[in-house]
Amino acid sequence: MRSQNIIMFSSGISEHNGILLYVKEALEKQGYSCSYWRDLFRGANDTRNIALLPMLIKKIPTFDFALLICEGHDETTMIRNGRAERIHTMRDNVLFEIGLCVMALGLNRVILLTDGSVRLPEDLQGVGKNTAIKTVCYAEGQDESYREAVNQTIDYLQDITGRMQDTMRLDQVIGDIDVHIHDNIGRLYPTVIGAAVSTANGYMSNFILRTLEKCDMGLILDDAPDQLTYFPDEKVFMHIVLPMEYSPETPARSRAKMQSLSVGSAPSARFRQAEFRYRILGDELHIYDYPTTLVTGYQTARIILAINADDQSDAEAEKRFNAKELDLFENALRSLMSERFIRATVRHFYENDTEQNEERMVGRLTAMMKNIEITREDY
Repeated sequence: MRSQNIIMFSSGISEHNGILLYVKEALEKQGYSCSYWRDLFRGANDTRNIALLPMLIKKIPTFDFALLICEGHDETTMIRNGRAERIHTMRDNVLFEIGLCVMALGLNRVILLTDGSVRLPEDLQGVGKNTAIKTVCYAEGQDESYREAVNQTIDYLQDITGRMQDTMRLDQVIGDIDVHIHDNIGRLYPTVIGAAVSTANGYMSNFILRTLEKCDMGLILDDAPDQLTYFPDEKVFMHIVLPMEYSPETPARSRAKMQSLSVGSAPSARFRQAEFRYRILGDELHIYDYPTTLVTGYQTARIILAINADDQSDAEAEKRFNAKELDLFENALRSLMSERFIRATVRHFYENDTEQNEERMVGRLTAMMKNIEITREDY
């Protein structure tokens, strides 16, 4: 599994008191790649005139997860039932950035790290009053004030003790954050940027299913071009090979892989014959494909979004974006290899066929899904 990229936000106080750095280093020891939001602007052309919001809108979607440190550094007076109440609130920028991250990445890919004293908005409440966003509390809030004067030594020791307690609690919750990220790497969410999900839909329908739908009616192979060759369904295997990461050289390398294989086709496929590349191993047919059109390049996405931001050249953002698109394509494709999707596809393209023939095709294709393997290779 590749290293997951995490964008981190916090108030300036969290940055100065060491909490941000501690969490960042702890996560990096676990193998994550963490970037503080200020890192996004290091390559700006004019550091004195940075369009902060456009840059954030364009860069947040290139990350896999967002972690926001939400501490009750500010106090706000709120009116509830006609009564004024003073409460601890997070910095307004951090609250705004929560919204940006949720819309760009989805609820399950945003993590809030709180000090226990901060008030979270009601909109963050989920079913049963549970927080809709993953929230981890690392320490109890420090809302009491000293009632008597103390000398500098005692004050210093109390401050150090408080930080040591925070650190101990942070050690415990880093594992919680790690588990949450692993549990949600493969989950899809409606809020996504890029064409990978729709590309997976088209790929599943127009290549995988179209190739297999009527392969039992005979195939034309390089090994025997003048006759139809038949394989039982259980002897037909398909290998979808994705790159470990996408680069400008990936399409050429993919074509070279494909050209090293024999050419076959399913002449009875819907609309027109379906061409594929294959190897024969014993009495088994192994179909191979190296998809190359599954990644919407970051440059293309930036043109489509047309947001005026000072990021004319950002190789790291493009790399993060393409890595996410590869993962989204793979996860979406695995989700579509189901009877439900197969049935909907068959009904759409064979609506004039008999119900018996439809059910037979759905049953065949569903059973053949176990012989499809999706792998990653470094090519």
